[in-house]
Amino acid sequence: MRTRRLKLKNSSTLIAVDNVKKIGMSDAVKEKIEALRKELEHHNHLYYIESKPEISDYEFDQLLKALEKLEAEHPEYDDPNSPTKRVGGDITKNFETIPHDYPMMSLSNSYS
Repeated sequence: MRTRRLKLKNSSTLIAVDNVKKIGMSDAVKEKIEALRKELEHHNHLYYIESKPEISDYEFDQLLKALEKLEAEHPEYDDPNSPTKRVGGDITKNFETIPHDYPMMSLSNSYS
């Protein structure tokens, strides 16, 4: 493979790049991760706040799985606020709070 030399903008410094395509792929992965996070946050808001979901739970879980896979493969794009690291959305005040006899736990994934 041929090494390319790129000139940094506003600089006389040259850098060697062995695989220019790798840089483009990295940007594409980051953009995909950001797009999935934004889409999942949108659907969380619609579901938990507006009570007007646009997609099924199954479709949401598939988007979440895709994001989990990309984040696992690319930990350099870790974000503690990612939808993969939190559950649900804001709490709605439309329902009365009641005590439960047993803890109400979230299912990690009901589509095995």
